[in-house]
Amino acid sequence: MNSFYDDYYLFCKIAEHGSIKKASDQLGLPTSTLSRRLANLEKTLTVKLIDRNAFSNQLTVSGEQYFQSLAPVFESLDYELEQRRKDISDISGKIRLSASNSVYQQFLVEHLSEFIAIYPDIELDITTEGLVEKELNSKVDIAVLVGELPSKYFVARKLTEEKQCIVAKGDVDISEIKKPRDLTRHKIVSTQVAVPPVYYDHDLRSLMSLDYKPFITVSDLNMVKYTVLHTNYIGILPEYMAKQEIEAGQLKRVLPDVFNEKIPYYLAYRKKADIPRREKALINFMFDKFG
Repeated sequence: MNSFYDDYYLFCKIAEHGSIKKASDQLGLPTSTLSRRLANLEKTLTVKLIDRNAFSNQLTVSGEQYFQSLAPVFESLDYELEQRRKDISDISGKIRLSASNSVYQQFLVEHLSEFIAIYPDIELDITTEGLVEKELNSKVDIAVLVGELPSKYFVARKLTEEKQCIVAKGDVDISEIKKPRDLTRHKIVSTQVAVPPVYYDHDLRSLMSLDYKPFITVSDLNMVKYTVLHTNYIGILPEYMAKQEIEAGQLKRVLPDVFNEKIPYYLAYRKKADIPRREKALINFMFDKFG
């Protein structure tokens, strides 16, 4: 809040309690602070609001006019804020959340810390292990999933999207890779739930998914990156995970003009009529953040 509005609020509290000392006790602020802020407000308005003496604080005519105009506004604000605090305090319980380790680190950890600060009575039980669809009902309440995921079992709303890229170690010769089908002659490492990279086929005039069989399948995208950095294998990674190494020359993109489509990330939750308030709070919070 603007400090000027703060001064109006403090003035109303002084007027409401009848003295700087009583307002100080109620607000938990030093009397010297209240006296200084009141003096600053009077100087800004060029009017005296309160006649102060050793025995009492009396509103001036101007002070009474300001108080009668402002007090209802701040009373309404105090009431709304108190109701909001009560609403938040009523939301509690455990939310079982699933996301890959890389998605958790890149997109969620900072936001979830803020969410817990707002809703301290909600407990987040987070798993970064792989998730199969049936587990969304039995083991998980909300999940962040990657790729197109139509299902009759749960709601999947797009949260954000990121480019996916194919990468090789910086000193690996990839000059013979001219088209997507050339990748099938190379050893590819990917995760167990990797979404096949998408490219536009100019001959067919349509989007196509890369048809490949991974040479190595790992459980986490960080392991994909580590493997590519230490072998001659080719890896499939979200662009955000490879950007720093690409800029440093440790990795390089394979067919960058071909593979540049974005992959959707979905927030998925159980399809049911009555979603618990704690889950609604997290769902709304995440969409507010990702907009």
